[in-house]
Amino acid sequence: MMIISDEDVIDESIIPAQIHEKRIERQENIESNFIPTAQETSLKELMSQYEKKVLAHYLSAYKPMKRCADVLGIDFTTLARKKKRYNL
Repeated sequence: MMIISDEDVIDESIIPAQIHEKRIERQENIESNFIPTAQETSLKELMSQYEKKVLAHYLSAYKPMKRCADVLGIDFTTLARKKKRYNL
């Protein structure tokens, strides 16, 4: 798809509704999955929660673990250690 405009900036009003709605839906999904409701959560805890979700996703999507580690760009032993830490 290509959007052409006479203006220097493409305004949201000329973007087709279905694309604009998908963007909003994705943003809401990201926020609901990764932004906690409790304000007392530390950054370290947030990062651990996010890392656990990412690792769980990649471990289920890429097998064997060596391939998963390669896709993530980390060493196999690092992945094994994190898998054990998060009981994945």
